[in-house]
Amino acid sequence: MDGLETFAQNADALRSFFSAWPSFHDAEVVDLSVSRGHIYPGEWDYRNVTPSVTLKVRILEASQPGAKGTGRDVLVTLRFTDASTISVASFDEMHCITAISVTPVSRGARTDGRPLSPRLDVSIVTGSRVSASFSCLGIEVVEAGLNLDR
Repeated sequence: MDGLETFAQNADALRSFFSAWPSFHDAEVVDLSVSRGHIYPGEWDYRNVTPSVTLKVRILEASQPGAKGTGRDVLVTLRFTDASTISVASFDEMHCITAISVTPVSRGARTDGRPLSPRLDVSIVTGSRVSASFSCLGIEVVEAGLNLDR
């Protein structure tokens, strides 16, 4: 199961370019950023303590299953919300990734017995190493479009 596709809101925005969910094999990381976004005024606001990780990736059409060699690469921006335990082991000249792995982890249940949404453990894998990892509570395809900078 591809956890990224399963949990990503607005997944169709990316899926529509390839007629299926793309493989992130050989995708190029363009930008990796961590932000707390807008800081809300006052002494305490829960929204101030939940950072997000934003990942901008160029998905190469040529590396997709069933590629037709059109050169229609796609630039996608993914946002991982309510992020924690963020670790970036490397972000260097090795900018191609082999996978984005998402593993759901149970967070238990509410007092009425309904399950809480799972924590999502995310790993960005470069070759044989994990170059970044973090946990989050949500994933969103923010933007996807043809990469015209070729």
